[in-house]
Amino acid sequence: MESKKALIISFSGIGDAVLTEVLCENLKQMFPGIIVDMAVKSNSFPLFLNNPGIDNVIPYYNDERKNFWKYIKKTWDVMKKKYDIILDVESTPRSELFSLFGKKAAYRAGWYKVSKHKILWIKVKRGFFYNNKIVRDNAESVTKNLTKFLDPLIKSSSLENYEKTFDFKICITDEEKQEMRKNMENAGMDFSKPVVMCAVNAVSDGKRWRRDYMMEVLQYILDNYDYQLLLFYTPNEKEYTVNMAEELQNNRVFYSIETKDVRDLAKLMVNSDYYFGNEGGARHIAQAVELPGFAVFSPDASKKDWLVNNGNTDYDGIESSDILGDSVYSMAEKERYNVITPEEVIKRLEPKLLKLKKN
Repeated sequence: MESKKALIISFSGIGDAVLTEVLCENLKQMFPGIIVDMAVKSNSFPLFLNNPGIDNVIPYYNDERKNFWKYIKKTWDVMKKKYDIILDVESTPRSELFSLFGKKAAYRAGWYKVSKHKILWIKVKRGFFYNNKIVRDNAESVTKNLTKFLDPLIKSSSLENYEKTFDFKICITDEEKQEMRKNMENAGMDFSKPVVMCAVNAVSDGKRWRRDYMMEVLQYILDNYDYQLLLFYTPNEKEYTVNMAEELQNNRVFYSIETKDVRDLAKLMVNSDYYFGNEGGARHIAQAVELPGFAVFSPDASKKDWLVNNGNTDYDGIESSDILGDSVYSMAEKERYNVITPEEVIKRLEPKLLKLKKN
């Protein structure tokens, strides 16, 4: 009997794409022998290599996504594989083309959405080529909502007793780990001391904790623990991050280890002992390689949605409501962010740092 073939489409940011891997994990467990492919942005592509849950990763480069005719041609070519299952996590008019070109697939799922456009003052419901429309549950985390894509499939396949996993992973080989470890040693890092990876920057101002607050916590770690801080950055974040590193003026602060892509970032993480900093895609990568960490959540990124820990407190964080409860929701976003002071972070981070010291 020919194996089932599944395609997952996730053109979102790196962090969201990492979480989508949870679908691969479940499909492989649900249907032994299934072939699972992922279509992702080219910048996310390296993260999914060498993953036993994914058989083929299909990168879409910027020119292919932005040029409509190139996009149509590539998508048409991809769908020649004749998939049985299409999970369109992106669920946009463009990504729905996968379901149009693969309309013979028995199972085609996308998010239930109402279009912004109207015909005769009536809002148009989207998703004409899905035969299953998935409704989000705002009370659930991102990964639990993602696994809702599997619910109709579980029911139709008589797998009602199946227990979902909510784990997601990035697989780094031992050879890759050792290669990056040598780079870190060449930069002067001492693996007899714990390495704390620090995400001091973010993709936008609204997701970046106050600079002076972040500096105060980093200085506290340096003053009270014989740990090494590894500050990382994207090319757009370099100046901001380097300035902070130089201001700390400590030979246990490292920032010059270059990474060519997000896979190199994951290689740094598997050679580190802890993650601290802003919530975002980098923290999702850290959790996917099982690096414990503590993140500061911005007002528009709640722990309920994004902190997928399944009861494992190795992955932890702080948001303003942890301090003032629901009263923070009547405050402006900037005021809510300022509620998270260095003292509040250190109070919660200290037990994690002490545990790291014992290890």
